[in-house]
Amino acid sequence: ASQKFEICGFFKDANASRLRVDGMYAAGTLSGNGNMTGQQLSIRLLEWNDDFTGLSDAFFEDISEIMGGEFQYTDSLQGGEVVYIPFFEPTVLVDDQKYLFCVSTSDMDVFLGHSNTVNYEETGIVIDAITTLLNIDDQWSGGWDTGEVPAMGVKMVNATVGIDENQRVELTPYPNPTANRISIPM
Repeated sequence: ASQKFEICGFFKDANASRLRVDGMYAAGTLSGNGNMTGQQLSIRLLEWNDDFTGLSDAFFEDISEIMGGEFQYTDSLQGGEVVYIPFFEPTVLVDDQKYLFCVSTSDMDVFLGHSNTVNYEETGIVIDAITTLLNIDDQWSGGWDTGEVPAMGVKMVNATVGIDENQRVELTPYPNPTANRISIPM
């Protein structure tokens, strides 16, 4: 039976429109140190529109995918290494919008990168904050109870939207060719 295993990080910022997301960084390994060649990791940027204040009252009814991306391992040496997975199109974020950045696999033998050196458990207890989420076959949960958290990163850059505002003046000096003197009309 096919299973989708997905790890997600939560993001919301009052000035998110200043950022463009280009892709994500993630790692995967195959159980038993198997060869990752041909395995695929997928990424998704999700917009989370449910109204809630923290993990204790969060629900998962109004989530929509904005953008995705894929990475296919071409070399067994890439297994366990952090790889860059670009989104199909760079996306500018929206101020105060709740987002989930997710990495997934559909192979039950692929383990996604995680860390047991960072522990957000106290953050969740003290301020009811959402840090990471786990999604297995569209069943969402608050993550792990083992102290391990997803090890993934999001490539964010300054959002540059608009046109070049440089004022350029085209001038033609005369006479052309010139000997001792040149005139430039303004």
